[in-house]
Amino acid sequence: MNNTLIIGASSAIAQAVATQLKQENSNNYVVCISSKEFPTSPTSLPADLQWWRFDYNQASIEAVIHELKQQGQRFNQVFIFNGQLHNNELEPEKKLEDLNLDNLKTLFECNTLIPAFWISRLPSLLSKDSSKIVVLSARVGSISDNKLGGWYGYRASKAALNMFVKTTAIELQRKNKNATIIAFHPGTTDSPLSKPFQKRLPEGQLRQPADVAEGLLALCDTLTPQNTGAFYDWRAEHIPW
Repeated sequence: MNNTLIIGASSAIAQAVATQLKQENSNNYVVCISSKEFPTSPTSLPADLQWWRFDYNQASIEAVIHELKQQGQRFNQVFIFNGQLHNNELEPEKKLEDLNLDNLKTLFECNTLIPAFWISRLPSLLSKDSSKIVVLSARVGSISDNKLGGWYGYRASKAALNMFVKTTAIELQRKNKNATIIAFHPGTTDSPLSKPFQKRLPEGQLRQPADVAEGLLALCDTLTPQNTGAFYDWRAEHIPW
């Protein structure tokens, strides 16, 4: 049985992970944290899933951590799915002149700062036997892999997140030798995040959330502390930092 914490649970991949975990074993303990209410339609989420709605600010995050500690919960899997690429006022920059300070603050808040603060408070909730933290990143956050340019804010905020994951892995190795933390690139997934960009994709490149979830859970089954601090894609292949 897995004790799993899913943060950013309203995303398409997060919901697919939650659903598969409960389908694999109805006794799997899954807590979903979201800033949104439990989705009622359309959804395949199990009706008995634990869904906690909290705002993503420091006080709310610390309240969640406190409540889970009070309950004596310990998790062997944590998934952090927070992330943003665009909204009604924001879209990826194509050139330097498109940079906007407010948009950059929004992207770093969602893609870097919120996941980073969650990670900073998670160690007290991790199982001492074996625990894995998976943080949703993106290949465009790889500095080595950047061949096309553009998308400044999204690239930079994901690169900063990757550095936080790598640095956290070093500290966790000293404090909890059975803990593993990785960054994960899901590939282009059929979700609201990728909708505006799907028309330009080569045929067969768009992946379904259920397929991403299946591959991610399979990858988690193989992770050991020797993998900590790594950056993997949906094929379980290493991505250069």
